[in-house]
Parts: sequence; C-alpha cells; structure tokens
Amino acid sequence: GGHVVAESLGGEKLDRDPETPDERRLLNVVEEMAIASGVPVPPVYVLEEEGINAFAAGFTPDDAVIGVTRGCVELLDRDELQGVIAHEFSHILNEDMRLNLRLIGLLHGILLVGITGRVLMQSTFYGGGRSRNRDGGKGRLALLALAFALVIIGFVGFFCGRLIKAAVSRQREFLADASAVQFTRNPDGIGGALKKIGGHVQGARVEANKAEEASHLFFGYALGEGFFSSRWLSTHPPLEERVERIDPEFDGTFPSVSVERMESGTDPHAEGTERQRAAAGAAAASQAVPGRGGDSSGKGASAVSASPDAESVIEQAGTVSVDQINRGRELRDDVPMALYRAVHEPLSAVAVAYALLLDDDEAMREHQLRTLRHRETRPVVEETERLFPDVAAMPSRIRLPLLDLAAPALRECSEEQRTRLHDTIRALAEADAAPAGACGPAPCGAGADPSVRRGEISSCRSPLRAGLRGASGGARGEAGLPGRRRGPAGAV
Repeated sequence: GGHVVAESLGGEKLDRDPETPDERRLLNVVEEMAIASGVPVPPVYVLEEEGINAFAAGFTPDDAVIGVTRGCVELLDRDELQGVIAHEFSHILNEDMRLNLRLIGLLHGILLVGITGRVLMQSTFYGGGRSRNRDGGKGRLALLALAFALVIIGFVGFFCGRLIKAAVSRQREFLADASAVQFTRNPDGIGGALKKIGGHVQGARVEANKAEEASHLFFGYALGEGFFSSRWLSTHPPLEERVERIDPEFDGTFPSVSVERMESGTDPHAEGTERQRAAAGAAAASQAVPGRGGDSSGKGASAVSASPDAESVIEQAGTVSVDQINRGRELRDDVPMALYRAVHEPLSAVAVAYALLLDDDEAMREHQLRTLRHRETRPVVEETERLFPDVAAMPSRIRLPLLDLAAPALRECSEEQRTRLHDTIRALAEADAAPAGACGPAPCGAGADPSVRRGEISSCRSPLRAGLRGASGGARGEAGLPGRRRGPAGAV
C-alpha cells in the first residue's frame, strides 16, 4: 500500500497528537479534506527534505497515504498548504494513485529485463572461461548475443516507458491543479505554493534514493535539473505553465523564499481548535443538533433540514466543493474533545466504533454489551461504556465523520484485533436487529469474513457502516457533504 512507498522515500509517520503548530495545521487540513470528500482520513508522512513537495500513494482510498516534505510543512501558509493537499486528494478521488503505482511496477519490470541482460553479459565474460572448444565458444557467443539483445530491449523499453509515464503524468498534474482550484475556490492557494517552489533555492527537489522511481507521484518535479528534466521526459509540466494556467496575470517572476522556518507557523485556526472542540462538546451534550456560533437567523437550521435525498447525495460522491471543505472543518471542530482524543488512540478508536453501534434502548443496549463482554477484552468494554454517553449525545451528522477520523488509529490494530473487531461489529449489528434475549451471544467465529484475514481495515468498516446505514446517507446529506466515496472492490 501507500505506506510502503512513503517509508521507502524516508517518510516518518506523523504522530496523531503532534507538538508543533505546523504539524497540527497539516493534520487539520488533511482531516478537513477527508471529511469533505467522504474518504477515510489517510495517514500523513513527513519527509525530512528542504524542498517544497508532497505526494499521495496507495491503490485505494482505504490504503492511501499523504506525504509532505518538511519544506512544505514549514514554508507554506495555511491556504497554500490546503491547495497542495487538495491537489493530492484529487489524485486519491480520481484514482490516479493506482495508475501511478502501476507505472512504477511497469517501468521496474522493463528495467529488470535490461538488468538481466547486463548480469548475463558479465557472467558470460567472467565465467565459464575453461570451455575452450568450438562448441563452447559458440555457446558463449549465443549467450552474449542474447544478453546484448536483452540490454537493448530493456533500455529502449525503459526509455519508451519514461515517455509514456511523463506524458500521462503531465496531464494528470494539470487536472489535479484545476481540481484543487475547484475544491478550494482559492487559486492563490495552490498558485502561491507553486510560486514558492519557483522561488525556493531547493525548489521541489527530493534527495531520497527512491525519488527517481516515484518522481511522477510528487506535487512538483522532484529531481531537479538533468536529462530527465527535459520537456519530453519530465513527469511534470513546466512550473511557469502551471502557474500561468492558474494565474493568467503571472509575469514569470517567482518570489524569493527564505530557507529559514516561517514565523507564521502558528495557525490561528489551529490555536482555536482546542477551545472550539471543548465548546462544541459541551453544546453536543446539551443539544440534539448544536448550532454554529453567530448564526442567529436560523439559516443553519434550515440548511440542515433541507437535506438532499439519498440518490443526490450518492451522485456527489467523490466531488468536493469549498462549502464542503468548510463544512468538513466545522464537523471536525464539532466533535466533542473527549471523542476527538479517543479516535486517535487504537484501543479507544475500537471502543468508539463499538459505541457507535450501541442502541439507545437500555434493554437492547444491555443485550449488545453482553455480546461485547463475551468477545472483547475488559479494557475495550470499559472504554466503550465510558465513551457511550458522549457518543449518544452527539448529533447523527457527526457519526460518520467521527468514524473517518478513527481510520488511521484502526489501521494500527494488529491482524488479530482487526479480526475480532470485524466479527464483533457484525455480532453487535445482528444483536441490534434481533429482539433482546431472543438469542445469546454469537460464537466468536460466527459470521467471520475471510477477507479480514488479509488485514484490510475496510473489511472492519464495512459492517460498521452497514450498522449505521440509517444515518449514513442522510447524515452526510444533512451535513452538506457528498456521499461516501466508493473505490474498487475491497474499498469502501
């Protein structure tokens, strides 16, 4: 999946509770975009590189990761960072990541042909020297001819593959730039990020050993000047052309960017997040649907009540608008602080998943808790019971965004934990559908899905979302968000 690519490039997974304002701002932006676009929150990796760059990698939205360089984190302001992240989410939503990873495999396979020929040629020259008869000489000539042919095929194939990769990637970059402007309605965001790349002494350069293989994954051209930076072989359009398409009045002059850490790393939104979440948590405990501060006209309530039907919500799946991004930010800030902290820890995230399925009816809930005690460990059961009051007081529109926020922590569970989570979620959903007391706890192996053995977190979320289906489509519609993004088989 995407984490393999990120780690091969030297990326380190960002802690769920980062200490620096820059990293907190980055996680905020990623969470907002994920909630707005209807995909699970991807893990975020930071590459210790001075250049300004970012990438998205993975086969499906469920195993996608976002990677950013240290220069991107520290040298861009919030609008510019949001433009870059929107660009990467466009690659996720349009399934460019799958194509990009296939291109890596294709080029590596072609290159392997040439490497095989070179190894065969070396072994022919330096090995088998004892055979001096005529037949042995003919055999060596045949092997040399085969090795030479493989080298030529590998070189020509690799060169043609580079041309194809460059042509496809350039068009995808233009589309992702346009999508980022469409998502954010702020051309100055992504435009400013591209201009800073042009004015930064390191540009978008990435020094990692695997940077060449993954060059087409990046937001900016990661290899610097060289043979592959020519117009025909470059995986990215010229920087000036990208900026001109976003800002037609661009005069070709890039602003100078200091290599020192920007003093504007403190993000006003990030600074206020703790207080906003605490206030939202108190409001959620006392109101069924808390209103947003400052809206005394009732427009917010009317917008919630005028929710689109399920079909129109599904049709919007995979699309993002600036209103949805803003709404995603509001939803994230509306999550009670206790639950926001809980979904960032694996054990508590599992407990939140269970609490989301517990019934409001006390008798039915006790029946579900008996099933849970039969299957889960005591710490998980106790944490579920502790968090349930906060979950029950939460408006339905926050339930699925809360589940998306829990996705990174759920991915950290072991395969055994994921299997137990999957089976227990199914049992809780079945217990909710059956009359209380009609049946005892289901056997631990009942209803097990073999796909969960592969460790895919999507197989754990599928039954949970099925258990929440009464609130899923409507909840996202009420929140002003698109329907759930559906990827290829196995994705959710």
